[in-house]
Amino acid sequence: MTLKKFARIALVAALVGAPMLARPALADDGASMLEDLAGDWTGVGKAQRRIDGPLEPIKCKISSSLEKEGLQLGQTGRCATTDQTSSISGVIRFDPASGRYTGTWQTTADGKIADLSGNGAGGGIVFEARERGSDATGRIELVPQGEDRYVMRVTSTGGQGRVATSEITFSRR
Repeated sequence: MTLKKFARIALVAALVGAPMLARPALADDGASMLEDLAGDWTGVGKAQRRIDGPLEPIKCKISSSLEKEGLQLGQTGRCATTDQTSSISGVIRFDPASGRYTGTWQTTADGKIADLSGNGAGGGIVFEARERGSDATGRIELVPQGEDRYVMRVTSTGGQGRVATSEITFSRR
């Protein structure tokens, strides 16, 4: 898989983990954090879909709902740039024994699936993403910006090094 293709996938699919910072700081308990994330979110920002490409405007809408006794968050949504719209879907789980988050995401852009693994870091959450059947990886940083708002930064890693692929500010709808 080319870095160009992964950058596009990482940008849209990373949104599965996007609402992880509904509050300025992490909840004491990951299950309560997932509960806080249930609801609808909108995002506006810039996305770089090609290694040397320009930053393009992007808009997103996602919905999250609690499942499995509050230890799992199911998500669906859509993101659009000026010339492409993609649907996303995914699941984020909290494991009380390890205190870590895991999950998967998928986009309609190409149907590829990525595995997510993350934990709290610096008042936010950092996920590592790895596409199944590929060496393509990404990093998703979620940084709180006050009540019901946060910034998501996504970088992808491939044969040509780390490349910034998006920065999106999300607000609760």
